[in-house]
This record gives sequence, structure tokens and C-alpha cells, in this order.
Amino acid sequence: MIDLSKDKFIVKDGIIDEKRLKAIEYNTIHNDDFPWFLASYGTVFKPGISVDAQPIRMEFPKMYEDIQFFHMLVGHTKIVSPYVNRIVGPIVEDLGIVKSYRVKLNLQLKSDKVIEGGYNTPHCDVEPEEKAYLKICIVHLNNSDGDTVVFDDDRNEIGRIPFKKGRVVYMRPNLMHSGNHPKDHPFREVLNFNFWDTKQ
Repeated sequence: MIDLSKDKFIVKDGIIDEKRLKAIEYNTIHNDDFPWFLASYGTVFKPGISVDAQPIRMEFPKMYEDIQFFHMLVGHTKIVSPYVNRIVGPIVEDLGIVKSYRVKLNLQLKSDKVIEGGYNTPHCDVEPEEKAYLKICIVHLNNSDGDTVVFDDDRNEIGRIPFKKGRVVYMRPNLMHSGNHPKDHPFREVLNFNFWDTKQ
């Protein structure tokens, strides 16, 4: 069981076997048949307004955005991708995951829009009233730049986690966080779980 009673987030290295990480990269990045989909920010941004003019930018002045791709594997506890077993299956035990509510791959490409000390749009994966006892797990799948950033309820940055292959970040479900596009590497790939670590 992942204990987040004292810490809002914890970082762990070396809990996923290197061969399994390579297999995920092979099945996603180096697989011509693996589909990626263009991400939409409609749930965060007001339509018809540029990123710089978004109301959330007032709270997060170092926020920026660029193109991102995703692939949903599990949505609302239902498997929605035929690739789920070969990607998620081998590592859920390593991660302490009992049941997944949502599992998603995110892919960001090298960008010239990166701001020094900046971050992508901060967000919460799950509101606390939506699903009880959920936790968040973000797996860094390759070596890249592009920190994972976490914020407190007052919108203050409380953690900046360097991107490292195999690094796992666990956090509370209502903790606001964001990614970063890479500036020096060709891509940044993460596997994001909203999960339970006890039987529901």
C-alpha cells in the first residue's frame, strides 16, 4: 500500500525492471502501428482564447503549452485499448496497483516554447468528491528533460521532479501538478495511473 498520509507526493526510483521499461518504449514509440491522438485542452481552457489570455494564466504566470499526444488505455475502470495488457500488465504489481480507474500515456515532443522555470497547464486528475481513495502514479518512461511539477492548494510550487527513466511519482488525487515539454531531448513519455491500491 502506498502511504500518502504524511506526504502529498513521494518519488521512487528503480522499482520497475529495465527490460519492462524498454518493452513499453518498443511497443509505443518504436511501433508503427501504435496510435497516438492529439490532446485537447478544452476542459482547462476557455475556447477561442489564446494560452496567454487564459484566466488560469493569472494564477500560473510561468504556464505555457505546446502540442501533446495521448493514448487512453483504461477509462472509468474499462479497458479501451487493445494495447493495455502488453503495456500495463507487466508493471502493475511493481507499482502496487490493485485496480485502475484511468490509465493514459502522454507524449510530448521537443519544443522551443519552454519557459525557464515554467510548466504546462497545472491540473488535478481527479476531484476528491469524484472517486474516494484514488491515488495518482506518474511513471517516467524515458530519459529526458521536462520536470514534473507539483503545487499546493494555494497554487505555490512545492516540488519539481527531474525527469528520469523509471522514476515513479505517487501523489494524492487532488494534488495539482503539471508536466513540461522537453527542450533538449526529442521526446518525453509518461504513463499516468489513477488507481486504487486496496480492493474496492
